Amino acid sequence: IIYWTEGVKGPRSTSGILLRPLRSLFVKASSAIIVPGRLSQKWILWMGAGKEKIFLAPNAIDNKLFIDLSNKYKLKRKEARNQLKLEDNVIILYVGQLIKRKGIEHLLYAYKILEKEHNNVVLLLVGNGNLESHIKNLVNSENLDNVKFIQSGLSLEELIKIYSIADIFVLPTLRDVWGFVINEAMACGLPVISTYMSQAAIEMIHNEENGFIVREADSYELYQSLKYIVISPECGISMGKRSREILNHEFSVQNMVDGFLKAIKYCTNS
Repeated sequence: IIYWTEGVKGPRSTSGILLRPLRSLFVKASSAIIVPGRLSQKWILWMGAGKEKIFLAPNAIDNKLFIDLSNKYKLKRKEARNQLKLEDNVIILYVGQLIKRKGIEHLLYAYKILEKEHNNVVLLLVGNGNLESHIKNLVNSENLDNVKFIQSGLSLEELIKIYSIADIFVLPTLRDVWGFVINEAMACGLPVISTYMSQAAIEMIHNEENGFIVREADSYELYQSLKYIVISPECGISMGKRSREILNHEFSVQNMVDGFLKAIKYCTNS
C-alpha cells in the first residue's frame, strides 16, 4: 500500500476527530507515503509515520504548455492590455475562488494603501464564489479605484493570456493545502506573493528571489511586498525570470514522477 496525500492537518469536524485513530493506523500500516511538500510531511510524521518511508513528489503542472503559451501572449501584451483597458498600469493579479479562506479582503486593504501612493496600479480579480457580492460592496465602500473583476470559466488559453499581461501575482490565502495557481503564475514568469498558509508558497517561493512569503491576514506586510515590486519594476522582471528557473528545476512533471518511482522502488526492494 502506497499512500499519497496533500493533507497538512486532520479534519476539524466531529467525524474527522472520531476517525483520526483509524487514519493514524492507516498511515502507520502503509508501505510508503508520498507527499508534495514539508507541511504534509510534518503532518504525516505527527500521525506516526516513519520518516524513512516518506517520499517527496512535488505537485506539478504542464510547465511547457504554460511557458509556450505565455511567451506567445507576452509578444501581444500591449494589445491584450488595451482590450481590457489596462494599458500601462502595473497589474496585480489574483486567480481563484472568491471565498473567505482565500484572504481577498486582506488583499483589498493592502491595495487600498498602495493605491493612495501609486495611481498606476490595477487589481485584477479572476474568479467567482459566495463572497463575490461582499467583495464588490467592499470595493465600493472603500472607494477603491481600478479594481476589475473577470468571471471564472475561462479556457486554459484565455487564463494563460491573463497571467501573461500581469506584473505581480498574489495568493493571500488563509488556508490552502497546495495552491496550483502559484505553479501557473511562475510558469508565466511572474513574481509571486503568498502566505505561509500555502504549501506551494513554502515550497516554491524563495523569499526575495522570486517573490515574498508573508503572514496570513497581515494586510500591511502584504502591502510592503507589493510596494517593493511596484517601485522596482526591473526587480519584478528579475523575480519573474527566477520563478521560471525554480519551476523548471524543482517542480516539473518529471520531478513528481521521480518521487512516485522512489516510493515504488522502496516498497519492492523491501
